[in-house]
Amino acid sequence: MANASESISVSPRPMVDKDLALSLLKKLFPVAEEEEAKILREFPSYDDRNFHVSAKLENSDERAEFVLKFMNPKVYDEDLDFLQAHSKLLVHIGKHGFRCPTPVVSRQGTLFCTVELPHSLHDQPLLHGVLLWTFVSGVTLPTVGTPPSDALLSSLGSLLADLHNCLQDLAGSDVEKTVKKRQFEWSILNGLDRLAQLPLIPDAGLQDIARSVLLRYKEEVLPRVSTLRQGIIHGDMNEMNIIVDPARPDDVAGFIDTSDTNYAPFIGDLAIAVAYISMLMPQPPAKAVSPLIRSYCDKRPLTPLEMKCLHVLVMVRQIQTVTCSYKAYSEDPGNEYLLNSVGPASTTLPQLFNTSDDDIKRWWFAE
Repeated sequence: MANASESISVSPRPMVDKDLALSLLKKLFPVAEEEEAKILREFPSYDDRNFHVSAKLENSDERAEFVLKFMNPKVYDEDLDFLQAHSKLLVHIGKHGFRCPTPVVSRQGTLFCTVELPHSLHDQPLLHGVLLWTFVSGVTLPTVGTPPSDALLSSLGSLLADLHNCLQDLAGSDVEKTVKKRQFEWSILNGLDRLAQLPLIPDAGLQDIARSVLLRYKEEVLPRVSTLRQGIIHGDMNEMNIIVDPARPDDVAGFIDTSDTNYAPFIGDLAIAVAYISMLMPQPPAKAVSPLIRSYCDKRPLTPLEMKCLHVLVMVRQIQTVTCSYKAYSEDPGNEYLLNSVGPASTTLPQLFNTSDDDIKRWWFAE
């Protein structure tokens, strides 16, 4: 068996089809034999393979739905300690009443498993992490209509504030210490890494805007990071990770995909949510997202420095989205999912860039 990080810098997604996924599901997790497990669909993903499955667990009276996740071998190999901490994190969040995926204990009594699978760029099998999570029922935020209602945005802001208060309880814990060590490409603190990727943006005007934003980020945000409130954050609260019950379209029911969890300023997590939601909003997007920010602040007031940094961090996240999407697509041209956010971000980023600080203060923070 080979070590993924020794020889693979860019690793394709795991080589597993539906039949193999079902076989490993039954082997690794306590799935009852008397009822057939079924794969309902596969979810799109950058790195992993995620199967939506229906099964009955042993010692359970009813069938339920789950997500069977096969981790990218490079991601698994580099983030083993994080994977262990992340599983404990999900248990912690679930115990506090949030509707999010929580781990199913394996037949070996662990929160995740490992399995050797073949790899298209290697002549030996590689270790892959395998996880079974509970499925959060509902629909993704765009399904209930775009742009989202002010009430739905307020619900999202309130949930995110509650989540940050829950995650702040882990300050100083072993889980936080492990997450803090994680080197994560998409961290909101790694915005300057995108400078080298700006030539991937085909629009020269958008390149110039992105460069100006990143220089402002370097001068105004990074020198003050140590004074911002920090902790474990969700890391990817985009519209496709926000779940809504169609019967209650103005309330956020839960969230999914916590794999981008990292240690960063809490204001960065709010910025990520605002960055993605603003792509769904009419002009001016900065004004349209104000219910989200105001609702968050009602439960978790921002400091003056956090207020100052939020606008820049929102734009930095959109730059990360555009550059990483173009980079990933160049490495996996068949995966059209990678370009989903490029068009909206290319439109919204200039609008945010041209929004004055006075308007930001008036729309987001004024009493």
